[in-house]
Amino acid sequence: MKKIFYVFLLLINFSCSSTDDSEIDEQQDPITVASLEISSTSGSILADGSDTVTFSVIARDKNQNTIQNSNFDIYIDGNLHDSSTFSTNTAGQYKVYAKMDLVKSNTITITAEEVQVNLTSISLNANTSLIIADGNSKAELSVIFYDENNSPVDNVDYEIVDNDTVLDNPNLGYTTTVSGIHDLKIQAKGIESNTIQLNARVNVDYPTISVPVIFHIVHFGESIGSGTNLSQGQVTALLDKLNKGFSNQYNSENPNAVDTKIVFRLANLDSNDVQLPEPGINRIDGSTYDDGVPAFPDSFDIANDKKLAINEYWNLGLETIWDPKMYLNLWIGPDQEARGSASLPWIYESYSLDGLVSIPDNSELEPNNDTFPSFWLDTNNALTSTAIIHEVGHSLGLLHVFSNDNCTTSDYCQDTYSYIFNEPNQPCSDNLGGNINDNFMDYTGIYNTFSYEQRERIHHVFEYGLWLNELKNSNK
Repeated sequence: MKKIFYVFLLLINFSCSSTDDSEIDEQQDPITVASLEISSTSGSILADGSDTVTFSVIARDKNQNTIQNSNFDIYIDGNLHDSSTFSTNTAGQYKVYAKMDLVKSNTITITAEEVQVNLTSISLNANTSLIIADGNSKAELSVIFYDENNSPVDNVDYEIVDNDTVLDNPNLGYTTTVSGIHDLKIQAKGIESNTIQLNARVNVDYPTISVPVIFHIVHFGESIGSGTNLSQGQVTALLDKLNKGFSNQYNSENPNAVDTKIVFRLANLDSNDVQLPEPGINRIDGSTYDDGVPAFPDSFDIANDKKLAINEYWNLGLETIWDPKMYLNLWIGPDQEARGSASLPWIYESYSLDGLVSIPDNSELEPNNDTFPSFWLDTNNALTSTAIIHEVGHSLGLLHVFSNDNCTTSDYCQDTYSYIFNEPNQPCSDNLGGNINDNFMDYTGIYNTFSYEQRERIHHVFEYGLWLNELKNSNK
């Protein structure tokens, strides 16, 4: 019995041992990367941005067997590189290695050799000759390098020289905080470009002028908020649009775009200093003035059409204007010609300004048929466009940027794109280096800019213009 028992135990032990060996055979050790080796198709390339070297990486296990489909990263000068190829525009030596988990390969060196170019000339241009010395206004420079065959050459190291001083940062987006004339040129490989001249105007920090506005809302009996009888909210939206335009908040990319430092607010007090029930609003029933009676010949005025044209608006304005020394008067209503119009201001002759009518210094005029600060704007045009910004620009002394007399006269602002009317590709000057149809005082374009010199005109008019020189101090 003992012998049988021992044999049985032996058989059991043998059987268990056999099963364990089978399980071990089925659970092979995972393959572990023991080494990485990186190589390249070449040890040198030209630093021209197109000559390329390709890297190869071999992963091996502890028995030096090659491991297929291994995932590794390539690093160049310690920075992760997301490609197995490499090209550059910058000459120099680059250290390259591969890495997988904690395993790092050998390091190889790739030499990017400077491209040898025989430069013969350099051309320099800018998109404007006028900027502002505020460190933000930018002139975009463009440079072309030419070889002995007069063919353009890329990837040339260069320096920018500003008034005989080499700039530390050769950025083609040129800015400065130093006002005055800047003579710029490019130098590279012993060759100098032509010299261009930029005028960086002083960054004037004007005090903000606060202007009380009274909107004369012309209607024909509609309820408030219906038709042309605009609501308080709609009037406030018009004011917001006006302020957005005059404070350079329409995302202009023009290097000469500025905040005019003019802020418009809804008047709170009437002429007797009584609080207005609706800030900034005077409602007028236009029926009385819709009589078709022209104040001038060749009128578009038609009686009883529930729209007013220029002469009807003129008559309405003369009767309903609030003191222009205390308020900026804006009439908004249905216009027969679906447009807007505004008169230019008058200026005292000792401080005359091109394009504006001068009056004697001692004049104390009141609004009349000959001297009247008119402004009217079609309701729909006011709500759906930037026309209110354009027309208020006229009220503050700005002219259309285009010329109606083949550039004999224009808007007297060198930093706006002035051109022959109906021929927008015929500029009156090359100050801006090309077409920039972005000005609020244009008839075409995207309408997002008042320029530095337009701001100068506006502040000059507020200082020396009839009524406006007092309006800037109004407490209404």
